[in-house]
Order: sequence, then C-alpha cells, then structure tokens
Amino acid sequence: MRTIFEKNKTVMLLSILVLIGILVAPLANAQEAVTNNEEKKSPEQLAVIDIDIKIGPVRIRMQICCTNEDTVPAEDVAWNFDVTGFCLYGAHHDGIIPLIQPGETIETEPFFVFGLGPAEIAASCGDSIDTLSCFLLGPFVLGGTDTY
Repeated sequence: MRTIFEKNKTVMLLSILVLIGILVAPLANAQEAVTNNEEKKSPEQLAVIDIDIKIGPVRIRMQICCTNEDTVPAEDVAWNFDVTGFCLYGAHHDGIIPLIQPGETIETEPFFVFGLGPAEIAASCGDSIDTLSCFLLGPFVLGGTDTY
C-alpha cells in the first residue's frame, strides 16, 4: 500500500521549497536593510567639513565659512555660533546650509555682536568646531586673528 507522500511527490517537493523560501527570505531582507542603511547615511556624516570664523574689515561683523573638503556633497548641514563672555546682543546664531558641493565654500550671512570684555567665540558646522579668543568693545571685536 502506497502512502500519501509517495503519491504526491511533486506536492511534497513544492511544499519543502516553499518552507525553505519562507525561512531564507527574512535573511535576504535583513541583508538588504543593512545595505540600505549604509547608503542612507547622511551626507553630513560622510563629508569632511572645514570651518573658519571670519571677522569683518571694520571688526564689527562676523561670519562662518564652511568648506566641504570631501568628494561627497553635504546636505542639511547645521551650523551655530556662540559667544561666551559679556555679550549683550548676538550671543547665539544658528542655521542650516541646504547643500555644500565638494570643494565648495559657503559663507553665512554676516552677523553683529555687541558686548564688553574678553570673549570666546565658538562656531560649529557639521562635526567641525572652530574657536576664537577676542575682546569685545561694544560693536568691535578685537584680538581675533581671522579676518575676511
């Protein structure tokens, strides 16, 4: 007497293949997810950003210059500017640069500070940080070395 499995060998083989497919499919999807996560890294994390604090010729306004020194475009790069010391106006500025192409330098709009006494200026763009020690005398920034 023949069993059910002997009568339906093709059904049995198809069932085994389906079970193998059910077991292997999540592994293939997991590998694809890992690959997609690597591709979806933010360009800001991949690009090398250089930053400089620039002081105007009359030493009243400052701006941040962000340069993309990598071969990857940088998108949505956050920047900020903070003054520590006695600063009455303009102690904090921030923003987002939508796109910096490789080799390109983007300058923020110049901003004005007003304070008195020694100050430390810290600017960041992406993962890069630049600091500048100076002396604020009203609207004038004295002692900083970077000028534009």
